[in-house]
Amino acid sequence: MCGTLLTDLNPNRSDTAQAAYNLVRCLGAGAFIAALEPLVMAPHHSRAQMADHRLSKGIIVQDEVDPQSSGRACGYSKWMSEAIFAHVHNHTDMNASRPTKDALTSHDMQSEPQPEARPTASTLTATAMAYLKVFKTLDPDTIAPIQADNYKHTFAPASLHPPGPFTRETFAHHLTQTRELLRSFPVRVKQLWPNPSLNQVIVWSDSETEFHEHVKDSNGDGDGDEWKYRGEYMWLLAMDKNGEKVEHVLEFLDSKGTDQLRALMVRARKRKEEVEGHGHGRMEGGWDM
Repeated sequence: MCGTLLTDLNPNRSDTAQAAYNLVRCLGAGAFIAALEPLVMAPHHSRAQMADHRLSKGIIVQDEVDPQSSGRACGYSKWMSEAIFAHVHNHTDMNASRPTKDALTSHDMQSEPQPEARPTASTLTATAMAYLKVFKTLDPDTIAPIQADNYKHTFAPASLHPPGPFTRETFAHHLTQTRELLRSFPVRVKQLWPNPSLNQVIVWSDSETEFHEHVKDSNGDGDGDEWKYRGEYMWLLAMDKNGEKVEHVLEFLDSKGTDQLRALMVRARKRKEEVEGHGHGRMEGGWDM
């Protein structure tokens, strides 16, 4: 209608008027389309933003854009597919170059110093029991294999003024001299506490003396039990790192009973000298009686 009106008003330039009208109509149509495009594409943009958000979270959802929409929507769907592929490809590359949790754990375990292995309670117990067997025979060779080179033996309490401390060699000599008067001094374990964290064993025990017959005198009331000394002891045995050798022994004596043992040892030594016909004096490394 507008085109007819322009032609009628310009009868001499009808072609020019018609062309001008066509230009105006095209401009109007373009402006109208430009105004409507944001409204038409808004749902697709919203879906695209949701897809971008899900992509940033590592979530891939198919058909974020409806493939049955307009041509532009189909083009946007193609763009989304390419973007998804690129995102997945980049995410895969990053994961491939990133060390796994297992790899990190393995590396950390290799770089961190490992705690030193401790002996088991059974190992410590076996070593302690093997050590205490020496007092049955009083033979130093019995415990030589399980004595460490730095072996040390200490008697306590100091108020008894005991001999020692002994090294590996001097303790062997002490046992040899004791065996001259006693054939056995067996130790009976009452209770034992191994401590793997400290490589130690605590032993609560008692014992009974067995003197040689030829060193027993006739003094006393004739009761053979007078030569039976029964004492109670506590031991602290410190082992090496493997728990198979004894490094230090702290032996707590029976404070009250030790006086009785000393008296018996004096009588036994005196009788031994009488039988053998010569005197050896005080036992080297023995009790100061």
